Amino acid sequence: MFGEGYTDDVFIRSLKPLKKGPARIAFGAMVATDWKEDIKIQAIGTNYSDPKSFNCDIVMSAGKIIHLKDYKQLYDESPAKAATTLMRQLDKELKEQITYVHDKSLAVFVDQIKAINRNGMHHFYRDNSIPLIDRYHNSQKTARLSTKITKLMKPNGLT
Repeated sequence: MFGEGYTDDVFIRSLKPLKKGPARIAFGAMVATDWKEDIKIQAIGTNYSDPKSFNCDIVMSAGKIIHLKDYKQLYDESPAKAATTLMRQLDKELKEQITYVHDKSLAVFVDQIKAINRNGMHHFYRDNSIPLIDRYHNSQKTARLSTKITKLMKPNGLT
């Protein structure tokens, strides 16, 4: 299932808000099996060097396996709270699997840094001697660094 409910004309390395549909379907399956099945959910991040370019690099990254049985007590107390908790966990897991730029206004800046460094997942500006998995991790580090810089700058009134 694809949890994101929105698409953009402009690609931004971020994560759109997740819908609760996957949680409702998952918990519906657990209820239908009287919680006897060990149904699992796993966040899979799809990382493109450029999703609009043919023959671009792609890395698929898998998060931790989430056992729905672990949510039974919470679901019995409040199905809505269980769905919200599950979707928050999936959101967290997905953000760890992708190049996630927290502040969307920095998306172009992050791509420019990757182009200059040539060590990240950039379709045109990359050093192919660096293994793809390393470029993927470098892209994630660059995005995380942009988040830290933003948090440091905003309390001080810097932009």
